[in-house]
Amino acid sequence: MPVSKGTITSNDGSVVNYQTEGTGIPMLLCSGQGTSLQWWDSLAPELSRDFMVVRFDYLGTGSSIASPEAVFSTRRFAADAASILDALGLASAHVFGTSMGGKVAQWLALEHPERVDRLVLGCTTTGGPRAPRMAPHVTKQFMLPGVPGIHSRLKLMYTEDFLAGSTPNLSLATGPSDRQAIRGHRLASVEHDTSKMASAIKQPTLILHGTADEVVPAENCEILAQAIPNSTAHVFHGLRHGFFDEEAMATAEQLRQFLG
Repeated sequence: MPVSKGTITSNDGSVVNYQTEGTGIPMLLCSGQGTSLQWWDSLAPELSRDFMVVRFDYLGTGSSIASPEAVFSTRRFAADAASILDALGLASAHVFGTSMGGKVAQWLALEHPERVDRLVLGCTTTGGPRAPRMAPHVTKQFMLPGVPGIHSRLKLMYTEDFLAGSTPNLSLATGPSDRQAIRGHRLASVEHDTSKMASAIKQPTLILHGTADEVVPAENCEILAQAIPNSTAHVFHGLRHGFFDEEAMATAEQLRQFLG
């Protein structure tokens, strides 16, 4: 499938890298905390059979460059995503965000509602005081450096059966190496809070979650479904935080059914 690449430059001098693949109705993909567009390497080719897939590198990841003055927040990442749609001449797109990308997608729906046709939120949360957070022992696994840390985090993303017989996407367990990006992404995700505003999301919304997710506990799925008026939820039984990668074809089928 032909791939087209480009960049946008923000007012603070940061450069955000993006790429498109496939043709048809646009679908913007927003990845997890501190990750690049490689987050979608399993799912994007499947989706590009039916959609024009747009994905991008967050500041400080992949080929995107954060200026020294860059402010990291899920709200800012949503503004970057809207600017990418501008650069592509796209009035709107379906938006699918997982993990921190689901937080970015919420801001897109709230602050740029005309740009979001339908919304899909995966393994994510509104944040705020009511949102269940990862347990302390899970948090420690995200702090482990090097190869041991990657192996530890892969167990949070995939089931044991998958890891025993398949090749995982290492980008799901590998964050940025730059200190500015590490700190910026961590704060962006932790400080996110749309808990008092999620009820203002008007787009038809599909909420997806793995029932064995320890990174964003599955109770967040129900909280989102209760908060967003025009929403429906689907759970992947026994799957973890990387359900969309482990079961890429099943996830794509859920999206096709919802988006039409």
